[in-house]
Amino acid sequence: MKYLKENRSHYEYSKVEDFLVKCCGLKIRRGSKATHIIFYPQWADANDVRNQITIPISHSNKRYVKRFYVKSIWKHLSEMGIIYPEE
Repeated sequence: MKYLKENRSHYEYSKVEDFLVKCCGLKIRRGSKATHIIFYPQWADANDVRNQITIPISHSNKRYVKRFYVKSIWKHLSEMGIIYPEE
């Protein structure tokens, strides 16, 4: 989580997206509503929910992701063998 700077209650969505796409090599697919963004590995089927990471987006002046969801992302990436929380 060094890339995303810990000790925050929320993270800018653009930074979370950059990390997942550039650093982890995931692809992005927009949800049917603008409230969720779906990430999945390049090797996976875009419609297979077992390999997806769905992130709810809060809207205010800037789109942001709550820290709880960033921790969930880390856990999911670790289970998929993509990245480890301590990295």
